[in-house]
Amino acid sequence: MRALVVVNAAGPWVDEVRRLDDARAEPLLRRTKGTHVVVPRHRLGNSYAVTLTSPIDGRVMFVLPWGDQSYIGTTDTDQGGAPDDVRATGDDVVYLLRSANAFFPQARLAPGDVVSTWAGLRPLLAPAHSGAASEVSREHRVVDSPSGLITIAGGKLTTFRVMAQDVVDRAADRLHELDGRPRAPRPRTDRLALPGGEAADLEVLVEAARARGASETTARHLVASYGSESAGVLNLADRDRPLGQPIVLGRPEIWAEATYAVEREMALRLTDVLMRRLHLFHEDRHQASGAAPRVAERMAELLGWDGARAAEELEAYGQEVERSRAFLQEVARAGRP
Repeated sequence: MRALVVVNAAGPWVDEVRRLDDARAEPLLRRTKGTHVVVPRHRLGNSYAVTLTSPIDGRVMFVLPWGDQSYIGTTDTDQGGAPDDVRATGDDVVYLLRSANAFFPQARLAPGDVVSTWAGLRPLLAPAHSGAASEVSREHRVVDSPSGLITIAGGKLTTFRVMAQDVVDRAADRLHELDGRPRAPRPRTDRLALPGGEAADLEVLVEAARARGASETTARHLVASYGSESAGVLNLADRDRPLGQPIVLGRPEIWAEATYAVEREMALRLTDVLMRRLHLFHEDRHQASGAAPRVAERMAELLGWDGARAAEELEAYGQEVERSRAFLQEVARAGRP
């Protein structure tokens, strides 16, 4: 593959990509880990977002309601090793639970109460001087290499759009320098609603979903997840009635959502559907492990997988489940409650 301009937007892997371009490239990043735990919301009783300061180390944390669950976060610790190996450790989970218990003493949260965990890396710009991970700047930087590789490093989730704008502007400038092509006008995407975000009154959408046969719980789930695009999910169920059934008994997610994820949201892996689209991995106490084989079968029909590929997807998903639960063994070995 050849291109006039290549953008390196690899997040915590940007240094590895830079070294493919230049083995002597200096590292740009200081990677820090953020871990979250999900617990039943009734144990905490919070209906709104809560910001608190951990009594352990003074770090600012939050407790956010998420349907029937609440999630607690986040840690901020330096992470060495390969970015692929990041996960919630026993120390991470105990820290988060103890911090939350200090402000919600009636909760008495223990590791066994954790429904799920997740962890990710912040690709922060390495500071000139060492200091606490939480003190590292969240600013971003666009870097050009002598060969023409354009790297975007640093930043945070809430600045994603300005980061994208800065790196696209740099790429446009490079193309203009190379072949004189005109720069494109400013896009209107900062003024356009995201797909599903066009409606101002969500209750109207809920009533429309209920009128089409969805239960109250499923209607509210679909509208909260897809907005006005919830009609597209229900269209699938109208054409194939079994797709209106729940994926996991007792939960609001329906089979039409798995089909929608593949056909409209570019889901290509079992982990895409269960972790990154429907979030059943995080919201179901059993990580939807019982439903995973049937979801894999449905994806095999839609994507043309053979039996070997479906088995590979199930194995990869099972590994993610094991990684998310590994903290339990670490806590048990340490003799912590």
